[in-house]
Amino acid sequence: MQDAYPRQTVRRYGLMLISLIAILIGGTVVLQALTDPILAYETGLARFDDMRHLSMRSAKAEILSREPFDTVILGSSRGESGFAPDDEMWGDDRVYNAALASMNIYEMRLVWQLLKRTHLPKRLIIETSLLNFTNAKTIFPDFNLSRLKAAQRWADGDDQTLLDYLLLKTPPGSVSLETRFNWVLGWPYVRKALGTLMRGIRGTRSMRYFGEDGFGIRDDEVPDNKALIEAALVTSNLVDPNYYNGFELGEDRLAWLDEIVTEAAAEGIKVDLILPPIHAVQMEALDRMGLMQQYDQLRQFVTELAASHAPDVKVWDFSGFDGLVNEPVTDADNSPMKYYFDGSHFTPELGHLVLKRIYGDEEDQKMLQEMGGFGVQLLPAGVTPHIQRWHEAHKAWQQNHPHYMAWVDGMMEKSQAERDRQLEISRKLRNTRQTTGFLP
Repeated sequence: MQDAYPRQTVRRYGLMLISLIAILIGGTVVLQALTDPILAYETGLARFDDMRHLSMRSAKAEILSREPFDTVILGSSRGESGFAPDDEMWGDDRVYNAALASMNIYEMRLVWQLLKRTHLPKRLIIETSLLNFTNAKTIFPDFNLSRLKAAQRWADGDDQTLLDYLLLKTPPGSVSLETRFNWVLGWPYVRKALGTLMRGIRGTRSMRYFGEDGFGIRDDEVPDNKALIEAALVTSNLVDPNYYNGFELGEDRLAWLDEIVTEAAAEGIKVDLILPPIHAVQMEALDRMGLMQQYDQLRQFVTELAASHAPDVKVWDFSGFDGLVNEPVTDADNSPMKYYFDGSHFTPELGHLVLKRIYGDEEDQKMLQEMGGFGVQLLPAGVTPHIQRWHEAHKAWQQNHPHYMAWVDGMMEKSQAERDRQLEISRKLRNTRQTTGFLP
């Protein structure tokens, strides 16, 4: 019986298929090399810098494992946008801003696991916003295609496997084999690279940017601070259960911070825990959502944690209602603000003053006092009086700023229906987890 298909036809089909696969893989490699999403090839094509933040988790994990830094910054987008790695207050330290947008303590713990197995810094800066301790455990597409995936196994107590070693152990200055492999065959990476290419060709300008020393936000891309603050609160912070809506301070999340600090202190690493300078309007919104008690609980916890590892670990509270954190909110006619992008994201100018408070000399401290005082080091004996004064200042601020109070009233009203809807969805999901153990 003759073959249904001649061998020559089968051979030709096989060669065409192999050629097509080779072209696709080759094209993907060229695409990744051209857009260089994590600065692996150092092509110098600044046209694509604006879009490299699309692969920021993979990028930062690679850079941290590639070379040592004296100081590493951990935190969310607040730390990412507010602390410039080239700030003069760092002195001669080589600094890397490893903070990530939407990062919480879960991912900070994984970055710490990576640092332990690659290059330990001399100093850690940890931005400890209340939101960093949410029970949410968000996983972004490029997380599962990066070195952080292996760090997740280490954090869970699993040993490093031979495959981990082969994939992650790469020469200095090189990108891991795992990341290179995922670039080619990981559809999320290919999709992001295509998006980067198209935006770069069109010359699209992003509010966020990515350079060799980290990410940032452009001042000139915030034409209306008031509108940006309202948009962030009404469409996100006030309604999303991962933010203020139904927020719960996770006890296991606090334990993870304890783990990082304890292990870092044991290695002789200096640690500064920073409660960031959230704008007074944002703090009022936090109060409206009933989260002030949990904010106080966080302050008590980090104070005790720092004291147990003194003098290597210190904690600083830059929140409040007076002075710099009460900068007048500007609209489209007179934006941008000097110290804030929106209610929770502060500019490098304010970040510079944070660093002056922590590392500055007597002249720096005198200057900050003349500006109304900025930042308090929290110590066990003084934390309770500090919190009491803090709440008294809050009440005075409410009485003295009726226009802000009316503005927050309006935002609460605008977001009420969506807030209720999102909270109900969150409750149903929580009930499903409790009754079935299944995570939808």
